[in-house]
Amino acid sequence: MELNLYALKTFKEVVDQKSFSKTAARLYLTQPAVSLQIQALENYFQAPLLIREKGRIKLTQEGGTVYEYAVKLETLQAELFQSMDRHADRLMATLRLGTCFIAGEYLFPDILKSLQNKYPDTRVALSVLKCEKIFQGLLNGIFDLGITGVDPRNKGLQSKEIGRAPLVLFKSPNQGTDSGPVSVKDLLETPVVLREEGAGIHKEFTDFLRTQRLTLKHFKHVCLSESNQAIKSMVKAGMGFSLMPEFMVRQELQDKEVIPMELEEGGLEQGFYMVYRKQEGLPEIMYNLIDYIALKINKNITPAGREPLIEEDRA
Repeated sequence: MELNLYALKTFKEVVDQKSFSKTAARLYLTQPAVSLQIQALENYFQAPLLIREKGRIKLTQEGGTVYEYAVKLETLQAELFQSMDRHADRLMATLRLGTCFIAGEYLFPDILKSLQNKYPDTRVALSVLKCEKIFQGLLNGIFDLGITGVDPRNKGLQSKEIGRAPLVLFKSPNQGTDSGPVSVKDLLETPVVLREEGAGIHKEFTDFLRTQRLTLKHFKHVCLSESNQAIKSMVKAGMGFSLMPEFMVRQELQDKEVIPMELEEGGLEQGFYMVYRKQEGLPEIMYNLIDYIALKINKNITPAGREPLIEEDRA
């Protein structure tokens, strides 16, 4: 049986963080998943590697040896990535791109064609995933770039904000067409249909609720979904209100299939980020691709009449 290098990485992170919960947050795993990785490593070496004592984590003698080599392997992996990245101008025939569901569904279909015209020698392998899976893929070298609606919190990743999209609260016209501002506290009896935990929209809304000393538990009915289209369909059917970036419901608003709701507490926004592995220097082609994709996304998410975050002459 081969050694699981990801389990080794998880083990090193537990030792560095001195915490299973902090490791889970940094590696975008659940805490039980971290425990399983450590258990798998202990089974592989047939030896205990960690001791939990009075809330503290200590290395066994065998664990100390494994940790020493885990550090060496991480350094070698970083050197390998840097060596290969220096040749990327010549070697990158395929850009391995991971995008969140919003970017994959609404932004990249239009961008891909212009990207292929601009860089005809570069193919794009596009994967549409949850943000935490994109972060994992970047850390493990599966992806070259990621587009997410959540800013990563990991020392191994670097991010660049490429735009902020206003979030629109909306409901079905069948739920009333009153146009005055409404307080979020007045919506607590109204069902809310929202993206699942971990999605950027979910984070922005729950962060906003915290500023009002509220949580989703204060709402009488909450429905969570991984599907943007399903959320729109439920709202159109009068099953509750939701919120999405303006560009995602622009057509439905124009067609009056849904109507906007204005919050007394002010507007919300969602940031979008270009994410890549942190390293000493990116090859020139990567800088060019980052700037080009960032420009196109920023243009698509910026509402009419609003100044874009990125100027055209940077393309």
